[in-house]
Amino acid sequence: MADAIDETPVIQPEVVEAPTGSSDWIIPVLIFGALAAVAISSSDDDGDTPTTPTPPTPPTPGPVTP
Repeated sequence: MADAIDETPVIQPEVVEAPTGSSDWIIPVLIFGALAAVAISSSDDDGDTPTTPTPPTPPTPGPVTP
């Protein structure tokens, strides 16, 4: 007869639950805040129209004497 085959038992890994708490929302809020800050700082759409400088008015001549 042949030798018996000994199979090693399958070891199930321990299931470790993720810690629960209020820290789950911190990272998404920080990412959103960083993106909002970049968007606001690089935005030049503040509603102002570009202004062109007005030329200075020429001086008024003084009274002419004959």
